Amino acid sequence: MLPLIVALLISFMICLALYGSSKFLIGLVRRHDLSAVQSMHTKPTLRLAGVAIFMSIFLTNTIFTDGHDLLSILLLCSIPLLTLGLLEDLGVHQPPSRRLISSVVAGAIFIAVTGTYLQYPGTLLLNWVFEYWLIAVFFTLFITSGIVNAFNLIDGLNGLSGSVSLVAATGIAAVSYNAGISHIALPAAVICGAVIGFMLLNFPFGRIFLGDAGAYGIGFILSWMSLDVLMEAPEVSPWAMLMMFFWPFADTTLTMSRRLMSGLPLGQPDRLHFHQVVMRIIEISFLGRGGRRYSNPLATIVVLPLMSLPPLLGVLFADNNFMSAMLFCLFIVLFAALYNVLIRLAPRLRRKRTYIRFVQGYPT
Repeated sequence: MLPLIVALLISFMICLALYGSSKFLIGLVRRHDLSAVQSMHTKPTLRLAGVAIFMSIFLTNTIFTDGHDLLSILLLCSIPLLTLGLLEDLGVHQPPSRRLISSVVAGAIFIAVTGTYLQYPGTLLLNWVFEYWLIAVFFTLFITSGIVNAFNLIDGLNGLSGSVSLVAATGIAAVSYNAGISHIALPAAVICGAVIGFMLLNFPFGRIFLGDAGAYGIGFILSWMSLDVLMEAPEVSPWAMLMMFFWPFADTTLTMSRRLMSGLPLGQPDRLHFHQVVMRIIEISFLGRGGRRYSNPLATIVVLPLMSLPPLLGVLFADNNFMSAMLFCLFIVLFAALYNVLIRLAPRLRRKRTYIRFVQGYPT
């Protein structure tokens, strides 16, 4: 608990300092999020919490380790990714392709340094393919880069990305503890503490945001931590570890599929992510357009139980590959079905609300 508390305090204090200087710092940043299609907030807000989180992780890890541990290596390998993310947060635009390549480069460095990659895919259909080292490494970089970018895509509601990070880190720590891998406990505790310190100012009213550097960095560290667990405990199911990242994986997969079927560019932003649809339904049904200050955190609260269930079952069935695979597929189907229901429900609620306000004599 001591590393967690130290990381929490450092993260919170740096976030508080950034928030206190936000009026000055926002003037230096050339990024104007309020005009973005996917914007979920109502006033300019600093997106530099990633700086606080990773300073907290670095300082806490330095205090409690000798610098040759897993987290230290992950921090060093993530520098290319963190740099590009921070430039984006400061308003120096970085194309999505460049950020994707940086996540691949960071992962390739980690593989070169540690030799960690996915060797067992958890399905008989791919086992023989993974006997070829090059294919296994390519697939590992593909899936980890996808998870890294998925963390950035879900960073849209107050507390959502922080909650996903906390649940994933806790789940990875629980699986590693049950598998007898003790060295994962400290990195997981440090990450949890740093994220909680940030969330004290991010939730419920979004006084500071995670930003690209924070989202990419946390996604990178957690995804490669999960692979380290799979390397050291072959009895753990890859499907169970993938369930730690179910929400960013499912939402990003659905988003990419939706854009492909609509003939839209994959990188084109929109307001049709699962959490955005939930927030819109809350606004239509209860709060109205002026209630964004409350609908934003309320949407996170609504999504939280749905987001937490797959990682919980992933921990419970971590050593049962068949059950983990079946549960993962079931959750994917349920996620897509529920999204389809919500996306059809929102326009009906809007028409109903407009009709009621018209009958009552209020402006629509």
